[in-house]
Amino acid sequence: GPDAVSLNFSSWFALASHPLGPGTAALRYDRFRAREHDVLPSDPNNETGYGVALAYDWPLAESLSLMTEALLVRSDRSARMLIGEPQVQNERSLTLSLRWRF
Repeated sequence: GPDAVSLNFSSWFALASHPLGPGTAALRYDRFRAREHDVLPSDPNNETGYGVALAYDWPLAESLSLMTEALLVRSDRSARMLIGEPQVQNERSLTLSLRWRF
């Protein structure tokens, strides 16, 4: 029915980049928040968290570059406890990609 699952999501970020050696380094910080206002209290959807990304773009040719990114996301979501997971989690990833621009 109406408002069975209803929430507000907000986020903001700050990004800084700077030439470094042959490429460009970037640092990004994100904050996010979801606040529920639905009619199903047994299905909690509130969540808060932040993310930090550090990236480097290394040009290899005019239309080809090598991109690396390290990412950390920390989030607090009480619904995870319903499935036996910790409420607060840290997730990390490291990505390496070859980018062709056309």
